[in-house]
Amino acid sequence: MGTKRWKLPSGIELRKSRENETIRVNFTYKGMRCREPLPLPVTQANIKYASNLRGEILNKIERNTFVYSEYFPKSPKIKIFSSMGKGTTVLTYLDTYISNAEKRGLATSTINGYKKDASTLKQFHKTLVSELTTNDLIKYVETSTNAPKTIRNRISLLKSALERAVAEETIFKNPANFRVALYLSKSEKTDTDQAHDDVDAFSHREIQAILGKCTPEEKAIVEFWVNTGVRSSEWTALKWENV
Repeated sequence: MGTKRWKLPSGIELRKSRENETIRVNFTYKGMRCREPLPLPVTQANIKYASNLRGEILNKIERNTFVYSEYFPKSPKIKIFSSMGKGTTVLTYLDTYISNAEKRGLATSTINGYKKDASTLKQFHKTLVSELTTNDLIKYVETSTNAPKTIRNRISLLKSALERAVAEETIFKNPANFRVALYLSKSEKTDTDQAHDDVDAFSHREIQAILGKCTPEEKAIVEFWVNTGVRSSEWTALKWENV
């Protein structure tokens, strides 16, 4: 029998072997794509049953009540999911990332920024990495009252920290890997004067006033700072061989 004669709903596919044809349910669970066969003959009625079953599975995944073994007791994926992320929380990976950043010798201001951002993600600290979803983070972004840059920095830190969890196969997909800008409640665009509402740069007059109060050594630093836009942590760490 060919697959063209069957009307297949979304997420349902047929797998053909030498002996027979099998109905498979296709869905994503904990970042892993799953294709599970059903021990049913291929009929339009069974294809409809498979579609309804997939809908039930997706609903339980959304409500975090899905138990893999209840639906596919013979699946080899049960062992994978049962061991994923046991006792490994989001905070564990945040702390590990910051600790490694300190070992790499990053600027103190950068480390302090990481620690501050990590502390503001407190609501996710006790969450197992295997249970953290992209939807959780999107809701966090959408409801946050902080500046867009602040929100992006926090999600960026979390994304970097969870890359280790992906590498260790604690999770199969990084839930923080999404476009934050699409879900920000505050606009990051410039106004009619092409100015950002969260940037208040010094005017030429203000810069001259600052330079007028500087010693010769301070003036050189401030001029370098103003003309290059370099961060304070970068110019303090700058060495002659980098110039």
